[in-house]
Amino acid sequence: MGTNRTKRGRNRRDNVADLTGAQRDSLLHGHDFFGDAWKQPGDRRKAWGIHRAGLLAFWLQDPDEWLNAGNRQGFGSPAPGGAGTRPAAWWDFDATEPLRTVTPAEQIALEIEKRGEAEYLGTDEHPQSYFYTDEQETSVEYLRRLKLLTKDETAYLKRLSKDVTDWYFLQRNGWLTAGGRRQWFQSWCRSLTAKGIASARLDLQYLARLGLSPIIPRHDMGPESERSALWQLADMVIITD
Repeated sequence: MGTNRTKRGRNRRDNVADLTGAQRDSLLHGHDFFGDAWKQPGDRRKAWGIHRAGLLAFWLQDPDEWLNAGNRQGFGSPAPGGAGTRPAAWWDFDATEPLRTVTPAEQIALEIEKRGEAEYLGTDEHPQSYFYTDEQETSVEYLRRLKLLTKDETAYLKRLSKDVTDWYFLQRNGWLTAGGRRQWFQSWCRSLTAKGIASARLDLQYLARLGLSPIIPRHDMGPESERSALWQLADMVIITD
């Protein structure tokens, strides 16, 4: 009898629905817009300890599938992060070491390996390394390096590419999800430059090699004109009617 009461009590405590929208935002994205999510300084850590499993289960869902199921992202209702990511509270309370630094030389070498050349080629006045600065490794590389990826995450990532170095490059460019790839292409469409055309062509070639070319609705391709840079790229994307 006592065991059943304890089990029911534990289930109630572990119920993520008990969190307010502000508390969910704080734990998942690190936001506390109005400063009223927590009454005491230690409450956020305590809430993460109680709701960690439920929050991680939510967070690791495929964000595209979550949206396609009719969910909507908004204040107090953040979208999942997906494979290769972790919520803000995980980084605050569970991460065992800081993210490593990726040097400009490493970034350039990776871009050449993946795209055929670096995004910023440089000039005599400003050599290639001028355009790059130290940056942190991606979360997917951190989790892979420390063997913290779940089996489901690993399976999802291997469907994208069996080469683990692709995972870092995909996340670095926002391409780990189909929605991220579409958003990248549509954003690029709105800010075309002659240099950008060549750069995006290399990116699309890389995505095509992995079978990840974004599916772009025809109305997002711009004016139907021989001078339209978007239509110059039409052979490299899947265009739907």
